[in-house]
Amino acid sequence: MLRAFFLTVLAGGATLAGGLSIFFLRRHGRRVVCASLGFAAGAMLCVCFVELLPSALFELYSLFALWQAVLFTALSMLGGMALGALIGRLPRDEAGGLHKLGFVSMVAMTLHNLPEGIATFLAGCHDPRLGLTVAVAIGLHNIPEGIMVAMPVWCATGSRGRAVLHTLLPALAEPVGAVLAYFVFGGLLSGLSVGVMLGAVAGIMTQLALCEILPELHRQGRPVVGAVFFFIGAAALFVVEKFF
Repeated sequence: MLRAFFLTVLAGGATLAGGLSIFFLRRHGRRVVCASLGFAAGAMLCVCFVELLPSALFELYSLFALWQAVLFTALSMLGGMALGALIGRLPRDEAGGLHKLGFVSMVAMTLHNLPEGIATFLAGCHDPRLGLTVAVAIGLHNIPEGIMVAMPVWCATGSRGRAVLHTLLPALAEPVGAVLAYFVFGGLLSGLSVGVMLGAVAGIMTQLALCEILPELHRQGRPVVGAVFFFIGAAALFVVEKFF
């Protein structure tokens, strides 16, 4: 049991490690900002359509007919997009909205990491080797997610410490998910709730990428750099999801 919990801490810690990577960058000029925003948008959309939505559909299809599962997945995603739009109505700050992007990314990653913590814990309880495999796979794609959260905050505030603090909540979400799995699994937690949560998180992240990150990328004035790193981010997350 403790070993399974430690695996969730390890997977969540990778998010924090991604945020800490900004300490290896000397500055955050427009080119760096556009590269990080493009990478984040590509990675987020890849995670949504390669991992989150198929997982949500799978969970719901185990309970309902295919058309019902598709409908519930779509409604969950639309609900998440609506929630993301409400969060996006936060007033912009003097840094052009970058701080807000970091905040919304932090919320999305926290909700995203909760079910991942549940999955890692349950896999570790069932089979330690399987749990380790799941933790490593999740940890690998948590690293760029930490960068997604930290980079906009650093660019907006100039504070590396503040940026890393924003990655702490998503990192803690993994072990919190393990605690929820331990106390509520078999009770309140169900395929329906997990499927709806995954669909909603996909909606939040899609809205964030399309309506917040890409417009901010355009305002920064380096569209070519952003486009290149958009495809790099999507390709990187695709490789991690498919081969790790």
